[in-house]
Amino acid sequence: MTLPGRNHGTRRTTVRYVMTEKELDTLYKAARTPGVFLGGVLAGYNPARSASEKVWKRLGKKYGFEWTSVRPIVGESDRVFQATPKETPTDAAGEDRAEP
Repeated sequence: MTLPGRNHGTRRTTVRYVMTEKELDTLYKAARTPGVFLGGVLAGYNPARSASEKVWKRLGKKYGFEWTSVRPIVGESDRVFQATPKETPTDAAGEDRAEP
């Protein structure tokens, strides 16, 4: 699967990632953070969303993907997802990566 990239409409490929059980548990706990109700209405600030975003940002840094590009993979475990790898300076310059 490809998603539109940031560089003049280029397309960037997503990669399949698998997080650990501990990381998934941390994400589940973050998603259960209670919201703030004022007068019976959920306030604009959403602690669960904020906490979940922090977990995704940490995972993105650890695994090297853009945390805002995460998408589930239908039919896979909750631990499995796809995301766009972070752009390296070589990618930004339009150079080919060296093969290992």
